[in-house]
Amino acid sequence: NRQIFLDEGQRILGCPIEVIDGEEEARLIYRGVAQLLPPGAQRRLVVDIGGRSTELCLGQQRQVLQARSFAFGSVTWALRHFPDGELSAQALSQAEAAVADIIAPEAGLFAAGQWSHAYGSSGTAGAIVKVLAHAPGGTAGWITRQGLDWLHAQLLRAGHVDRVNMDGLKEELRPMIGGGMSVMRGIFSSLGIERMRVTHGALRHGVLYELAHKLDAQAKGRQRQSAGT
Repeated sequence: NRQIFLDEGQRILGCPIEVIDGEEEARLIYRGVAQLLPPGAQRRLVVDIGGRSTELCLGQQRQVLQARSFAFGSVTWALRHFPDGELSAQALSQAEAAVADIIAPEAGLFAAGQWSHAYGSSGTAGAIVKVLAHAPGGTAGWITRQGLDWLHAQLLRAGHVDRVNMDGLKEELRPMIGGGMSVMRGIFSSLGIERMRVTHGALRHGVLYELAHKLDAQAKGRQRQSAGT
């Protein structure tokens, strides 16, 4: 019912709704993250794991060099690999391997050596970093390979999402933690990431900055036209 939803949304809002594709989403995510980072010439990797898609973005300053979107996320992986809530070693391993298989054709574009710093954006990264802040040796604001190994062990020990009980994890996110952790670990392994800084920048910031830039360009264009007449 996509078109029904769009028609009704446009009627209520009184303005057209633009639907963006995955790579455009990745580009806007990078812009939203880059705008809120200190200026620097180093290349940056941005990883955004949502509920149903994952975006990988490589950029320098505010320029996007590579952007890809993949049709998996914390919710899709939880439903596909842990449908009954069981968190077995086999299911977790298969979930991570499936991530690696999907991104393998593009992994070279985003692998370690292509960037200096890795950043996590939005939902899944935010949920994981809050849990890891309570892990032994955890550092606020950072996701590390060691931290993900600790989280993996905690989920194995729980054995089922109903028994997962960790500080920093919101109740509504508990059913998706296995899916989100598996996607994150799969990306860390595939791209050679050792640690990742979680940022506040996200898609919404990129959209707002893009709109502001367009409005500013339009205003300057009108000013030039007025000056010419």
